[in-house]
Amino acid sequence: MRTGYKFAEPPYSLHDCPVRFLAAGNKLTLETEYGMKLPEPPYVTDSGRVELHGLDWDFCWAYILSEAWSNGRFEGEKLQLADFFARCPDVRLEVIDEHYGYNKVRYCGFADLDGEMRELAVEIYCDGPIVYIAGK
Repeated sequence: MRTGYKFAEPPYSLHDCPVRFLAAGNKLTLETEYGMKLPEPPYVTDSGRVELHGLDWDFCWAYILSEAWSNGRFEGEKLQLADFFARCPDVRLEVIDEHYGYNKVRYCGFADLDGEMRELAVEIYCDGPIVYIAGK
């Protein structure tokens, strides 16, 4: 089932869902490993993906946060999302939190980067629809 979303309550949640990313042109697809969360029974779909259309790659970012503190300052790395995908093409993000705003989506969670579990935030600017696809 295809469900569109734009500036309302998202029809599904990706909380605790491991996702992988597939970029093609100005579309980014998040493939879930086992489905998306529903607010009522059966609570989890059997499979699912989210398509974000109309990406402006100049305003899409990846924030890799470090557990290390340096002189009391929090440290990390900010990369253009396209550069991050080139560096980590098979990244798998365990989504812990998701934020939706005007033309912007942010997924936060943890990812195994170079053999080390790191906190990762992916910020996506898109002016097209966000489409949730549940089922095969």
